[in-house]
Amino acid sequence: MHISLNYTLDGSQTGDMPYAVINPKELHVFYLAIGQVQLPELSEGQHTLTISYYTDFNFYKNVNSYVDTIHFAVDLAAPDVVLDATPPDIIIQTPQTNQTYAGTVPFTVLLSEPTTPLTVTIDGNRTTTLSAQNTTLTDLTVGKHILSIQANDLVGNRGYSNYVTFYVSEPTPTPMPPTIPIEPTNPPQQPPDTGFVAVLVAGCLVAVLALTYFAVKKRKLW
Repeated sequence: MHISLNYTLDGSQTGDMPYAVINPKELHVFYLAIGQVQLPELSEGQHTLTISYYTDFNFYKNVNSYVDTIHFAVDLAAPDVVLDATPPDIIIQTPQTNQTYAGTVPFTVLLSEPTTPLTVTIDGNRTTTLSAQNTTLTDLTVGKHILSIQANDLVGNRGYSNYVTFYVSEPTPTPMPPTIPIEPTNPPQQPPDTGFVAVLVAGCLVAVLALTYFAVKKRKLW
């Protein structure tokens, strides 16, 4: 594979742009090529810069090309700035390699600088965008999964994380608390019926009077 970078300034000046290819330690499908060139002194005002990128695959006998044009202005009174060409470092803290998680999976990422929302790729075919560094991953099937992350810093440099392989198991069922039988409460005792008590007392009084009368009458007979 042969790569070439060229630039055209204000539609007239053309030159080659030296570049360097960053070979990541992981097995990424993207290789980052960074080109840098010192432009000649520019006059104050508007300018146009066109970048041309060509890739020649000898074994396939085809050429891929990419062209992009930017418009910018030169202000001689503006303060000097430093060009940031360093991609952000992306470190996956959780999930951890070869760990098994029940149900949901914690997701924690350490970034070296502020970035755009994270592009998370799971198993190479499922991509989602997350704006939070600390959250949880849901709806993952039981079994093995592979996760990686891409993100750009605020000036457009793209960073890549390492690959993490983890496992998801069935969530542990929550034990149900034992059922405690509810004892029936004693119904409150009703106060005695005053009418019934009055009748009972009256009956006892009549019985006493009858016995007294019988005793007196019997003594007279003797």
